[in-house]
Amino acid sequence: MKLGSIVYQKKMVFSDGIEDVKINRPCIYLYEEIIDGKKWAYIIPITSNIKRFNQDSSRYVFIPETLYNYKKFSFAKIDSILIVPAEQIIPAEKLLSN
Repeated sequence: MKLGSIVYQKKMVFSDGIEDVKINRPCIYLYEEIIDGKKWAYIIPITSNIKRFNQDSSRYVFIPETLYNYKKFSFAKIDSILIVPAEQIIPAEKLLSN
């Protein structure tokens, strides 16, 4: 996988400890690392919740590409970089542009 690939995480717990209610949360893939013989992936969750973005825009980055559909904006939650087992992520066939 490449930096900027869109992947899905089946079940996620955000960095603040709250379990995600959405199944198959889209995320941005950053990179993988092997720690103690196990492969881990670093990912950033994506949301389309404009209300949360408006409440605290410093925690989000607008993604100027269509990810969900053309009627929804997408935001990367940059303060929630997660490390998850690499085998738990599901690759999508979408890559963000530079």
